[in-house]
Amino acid sequence: MDTHSFVFTGGGQIGKVFSSWPFVKLTVKDREIRLSTGVQETTVERENIIRVKFKKRLFASEFKFEHNAIGKNPSIEFWSFSSAVVLDALKKYNHEITS
Repeated sequence: MDTHSFVFTGGGQIGKVFSSWPFVKLTVKDREIRLSTGVQETTVERENIIRVKFKKRLFASEFKFEHNAIGKNPSIEFWSFSSAVVLDALKKYNHEITS
Protein backbone atom coordinates (compact mmCIF):
# COMPACT_ATOMS: atom_id res chain seq x y z
CA MET A 1 0.00 0.00 0.00
CA ASP A 2 1.31 3.41 -1.02
CA THR A 3 0.96 5.98 1.77
CA HIS A 4 2.18 8.84 -0.40
CA SER A 5 -0.30 11.47 -1.48
CA PHE A 6 -0.29 14.35 -3.94
CA VAL A 7 -1.91 17.65 -2.92
CA PHE A 8 -2.86 20.33 -5.42
CA THR A 9 -4.29 23.83 -5.04
CA GLY A 10 -6.85 25.19 -7.46
CA GLY A 11 -10.53 25.91 -7.87
CA GLY A 12 -13.41 23.51 -7.89
CA GLN A 13 -16.96 22.47 -7.24
CA ILE A 14 -18.81 20.01 -5.04
CA GLY A 15 -22.45 20.06 -6.05
CA LYS A 16 -23.58 23.67 -6.06
CA VAL A 17 -20.65 24.91 -3.96
CA PHE A 18 -18.06 26.64 -6.15
CA SER A 19 -14.72 27.95 -4.89
CA SER A 20 -12.10 29.73 -6.94
CA TRP A 21 -8.34 29.39 -6.85
CA PRO A 22 -6.61 29.10 -4.32
CA PHE A 23 -9.34 27.88 -2.00
CA VAL A 24 -9.70 24.26 -3.18
CA LYS A 25 -7.40 21.39 -2.31
CA LEU A 26 -7.35 18.13 -4.26
CA THR A 27 -5.62 15.22 -2.55
CA VAL A 28 -4.85 12.16 -4.68
CA LYS A 29 -3.96 8.93 -2.85
CA ASP A 30 -3.70 5.33 -3.97
CA ARG A 31 -7.14 4.46 -2.56
CA GLU A 32 -9.08 7.75 -2.75
CA ILE A 33 -9.38 11.30 -3.93
CA ARG A 34 -10.42 14.10 -1.59
CA LEU A 35 -11.68 17.52 -2.61
CA SER A 36 -11.98 20.31 -0.06
CA THR A 37 -13.48 23.70 -0.87
CA GLY A 38 -13.02 25.18 2.59
CA VAL A 39 -16.80 25.08 3.09
CA GLN A 40 -17.33 21.47 2.05
CA GLU A 41 -15.21 18.34 1.74
CA THR A 42 -15.82 15.02 0.03
CA THR A 43 -13.82 11.83 -0.34
CA VAL A 44 -14.44 9.20 -3.03
CA GLU A 45 -12.85 5.78 -2.76
CA ARG A 46 -10.78 4.61 -5.74
CA GLU A 47 -13.11 1.70 -6.56
CA ASN A 48 -16.06 4.13 -6.93
CA ILE A 49 -14.35 6.41 -9.45
CA ILE A 50 -15.50 5.43 -12.94
CA ARG A 51 -13.36 7.91 -14.88
CA VAL A 52 -11.90 11.38 -14.79
CA LYS A 53 -12.95 13.68 -17.61
CA PHE A 54 -10.19 16.12 -18.50
CA LYS A 55 -10.68 19.32 -20.49
CA LYS A 56 -8.04 21.90 -21.29
CA ARG A 57 -9.56 25.38 -21.06
CA LEU A 58 -8.14 28.77 -22.01
CA PHE A 59 -6.47 29.48 -18.66
CA ALA A 60 -6.99 26.37 -16.56
CA SER A 61 -7.82 22.70 -16.94
CA GLU A 62 -10.93 20.98 -15.65
CA PHE A 63 -11.06 17.55 -14.03
CA LYS A 64 -14.55 16.05 -13.55
CA PHE A 65 -14.67 12.98 -11.33
CA GLU A 66 -17.41 10.59 -12.48
CA HIS A 67 -18.24 8.13 -9.73
CA ASN A 68 -20.88 5.77 -8.40
CA ALA A 69 -20.37 6.39 -4.68
CA ILE A 70 -23.67 6.23 -2.79
CA GLY A 71 -24.40 9.33 -0.74
CA LYS A 72 -21.78 11.48 -2.47
CA ASN A 73 -22.57 14.49 -4.59
CA PRO A 74 -22.49 13.51 -8.28
CA SER A 75 -20.80 16.78 -9.30
CA ILE A 76 -17.15 16.85 -8.20
CA GLU A 77 -14.75 19.04 -10.19
CA PHE A 78 -11.25 20.42 -9.79
CA TRP A 79 -9.68 23.23 -11.84
CA SER A 80 -5.92 23.68 -12.11
CA PHE A 81 -3.35 25.85 -13.84
CA SER A 82 -0.87 22.92 -13.60
CA SER A 83 -2.69 20.17 -15.45
CA ALA A 84 0.39 18.08 -16.29
CA VAL A 85 1.27 17.35 -12.65
CA VAL A 86 -2.36 16.58 -11.75
CA LEU A 87 -2.63 14.22 -14.73
CA ASP A 88 0.62 12.50 -13.71
CA ALA A 89 -0.68 11.92 -10.17
CA LEU A 90 -3.99 10.51 -11.41
CA LYS A 91 -2.23 8.25 -13.92
CA LYS A 92 0.14 7.01 -11.22
CA TYR A 93 -2.89 5.48 -9.49
CA ASN A 94 -4.37 4.17 -12.76
CA HIS A 95 -7.36 6.46 -13.02
CA GLU A 96 -9.03 6.32 -16.42
CA ILE A 97 -8.62 9.76 -18.02
CA THR A 98 -10.89 10.77 -20.90
CA SER A 99 -11.28 14.04 -22.74
